Amino acid sequence: MTDYLTELRKRLWISVWGFLIVFGLSIGFSRPLFSQFIRLLYTQTTLAPQLIATDVITPFTIPLRLAFFCSLVLCVPLFIWQLWKFITPALFVHEKKWVKRLLFLSIFLFYSGAFFSFYYVLPMAIGFFYTVAPDLVTPMTDIQSLMQFCFSLIWAFAIAFETPIITFLLIKWDIVSIEQLQKQRSWIIIAAFTIGMVLTPPDVISQIMLAIPLWLLFESGLLLAKWWK
Repeated sequence: MTDYLTELRKRLWISVWGFLIVFGLSIGFSRPLFSQFIRLLYTQTTLAPQLIATDVITPFTIPLRLAFFCSLVLCVPLFIWQLWKFITPALFVHEKKWVKRLLFLSIFLFYSGAFFSFYYVLPMAIGFFYTVAPDLVTPMTDIQSLMQFCFSLIWAFAIAFETPIITFLLIKWDIVSIEQLQKQRSWIIIAAFTIGMVLTPPDVISQIMLAIPLWLLFESGLLLAKWWK
């Protein structure tokens, strides 16, 4: 037990120090990073960013929060690698092969969800809200609200895209069978839309844009489990 705790402490410290180094480097580029983030976000739309700050310290804190967020996203492979190094000694040789593949697949799915959200869902949602504004209203978004909206949506999609891994593990560990999941498909679709409603901000577009990929990812998890067998 002591050896496991020592190893766990080591992996946690490596993860923490790795994140702090990346975050420390990101702080120096936080303002250009924020400007580039906004440009890329609005480039996908036909809109010109009209942003305001309603709090005195917001122009200072928002670039730092973005640097923190980007550092977390960039360090995901480090976190997963440290997880792999921690669990490897407890695995058999045949288990190491498929666990390693799943970990690499989880990294790919995580970034796929993040990029899908940033390049497709966010611009579509922002463009929709701007276009449905009444004629006498000029949308001028507070940067704190905008960044909170972006952060929550990107994290929601990045985590939701791990659905094939979760589905596969549930089947692999005999918690449920492929046949049981297939019989409950209609309930799972309802659950996907419910999760989309809970994880995303309260707008229909982002909820649907999460729910449909969530359902398709569940189906891909079933295919992965069938193929693995």
